[in-house]
Amino acid sequence: MQCRATLPGWFGVGTALGEYLQSNPEGLSMLREMHAQWPFFQSVLENAQMVLAKADMDIARRYAELVPDKELGREIFNRIKGEFDLTVQMVCQVAQVKEPLEKEPLLAESIKRRNPYIDPLSFIQIEVLKRLRANPVGPERQELEDAILMTINGIAAGLKNTG
Repeated sequence: MQCRATLPGWFGVGTALGEYLQSNPEGLSMLREMHAQWPFFQSVLENAQMVLAKADMDIARRYAELVPDKELGREIFNRIKGEFDLTVQMVCQVAQVKEPLEKEPLLAESIKRRNPYIDPLSFIQIEVLKRLRANPVGPERQELEDAILMTINGIAAGLKNTG
């Protein structure tokens, strides 16, 4: 959650839905019927929409840039971004919306209004992580650790998830 990818809430959903649709010609109507009539499946897709809306791939990319092996960091991020895009597409197609949370405008607006306060905390956290990694035993170690804890708490509170 802290890196703003929110992976546990959506990763793999797009691939699963896409593979089901590829192997079942009438699959889209079946998934839409499941979404309309089965509360569990509806909840799964609604939760996926919520965490997709909280995700920020630009910020997630900045966290991925912290990986010492730059090529590996880019490769992993590109896989995450590809699955993110596919999941948005598949969830919206099944839920019959143009964008996540289209049918939940209050929640969408709440997330949109919180982001300008959460984003700077993410940028601070990234910078503090860089400093900690560059000087893991220096005299400012305790201050950096305190700053990390404050950003963890702030981001978690702003996202309304544990972080």
